[in-house]
Amino acid sequence: MMKVSNFVMTLICIAAAVSLTGGTLPEDGGSAPELYAQAGMPNPWTDQQTMEDAQLAVGFSFQTPKTIGTLKTVCVQTLDADIIQVFYRETEDSEEHVLLRKGFGNEDISGDYNVYSQSAVKTVGSYQVTLQGDDDRVMLATWVSGRFSYAVCAPAMTVEEVEAIVAAMK
Repeated sequence: MMKVSNFVMTLICIAAAVSLTGGTLPEDGGSAPELYAQAGMPNPWTDQQTMEDAQLAVGFSFQTPKTIGTLKTVCVQTLDADIIQVFYRETEDSEEHVLLRKGFGNEDISGDYNVYSQSAVKTVGSYQVTLQGDDDRVMLATWVSGRFSYAVCAPAMTVEEVEAIVAAMK
């Protein structure tokens, strides 16, 4: 009964979002903040000025690389006191980005619900990292270490590129 109830609530939320956006959603699906705004829902993520601010907001540290190739940190956000996420882009207006997340718990915090054709578990340092992607390119890496879950969401990177990112995250 609970599954049916959750399904019905999901349909109601989708209908409300479509109704509030004039009956259509953007062709590209839109960004999360755009969709929240269109649906009249508050964005659950809080922008932080610095990584230090984010760490104070959640109560744990998050070590990330300064840059990822030519990409640099353009946005640091928190979700309640549970997750820090960091976006890397060439510029603030660039569509292509890499997203890094760290949060309390041992569940997948990536937010990526795609089904990929390839999946493998690889040891990176002391982590057992699940790599997922297509055409020998990695789009998602997830792992758990201690009390925390981690995720890297990327636009088709090599295994070596993702391993370097994972090794830099703590």
